[in-house]
This record gives sequence, structure tokens and C-alpha cells, in this order.
Amino acid sequence: MTPSLEPAPSSYVPRDPSTIGLYHVVADYLETFLASLDADLNAKGLPAYIQSESYDYLQCSMLAHGFMRLDCDTCHKELLLAFN
Repeated sequence: MTPSLEPAPSSYVPRDPSTIGLYHVVADYLETFLASLDADLNAKGLPAYIQSESYDYLQCSMLAHGFMRLDCDTCHKELLLAFN
């Protein structure tokens, strides 16, 4: 039995992180949250990797933060692929 192949999509549609609710929450409140931890003498703070991962999340899939240019040798179509 041969596996069935699905047709290739007609065009690539990149993910837009700004359409996700979590992205807006992190973007809008990350700095305020981190500042409140710094100001609270009783707060233990966050491990550095959590702060770093939060900033990395905001840059994920954004062309301004790095991408690859892909091109097809056959049809000469180009595509910009954002780093994740």
C-alpha cells in the first residue's frame, strides 16, 4: 500500500505572533512584572533563563530579529523565513 501524499500548499503563510493573546500579555506586561520583582524586597526574583526566554519569545518569528532568504532554482520565487 502506497502512502497518500497531500498536495503542497499553494503558498507559505508565516506565523504572526502578534495575533496570539499570550504574545500581547507578555509584550505589554513583561517590563512591569520584572520591575515589580526588583522593587519587592520579599520577592526572590526569577531565574535568569526565564527572563531570557521571555525576551526570546517576543522576538520569535519576527523578521526584524533575523531571517533566512530561500529561493527556488526552478521558479525563482523567494521567501523570507523568520528564525524561531
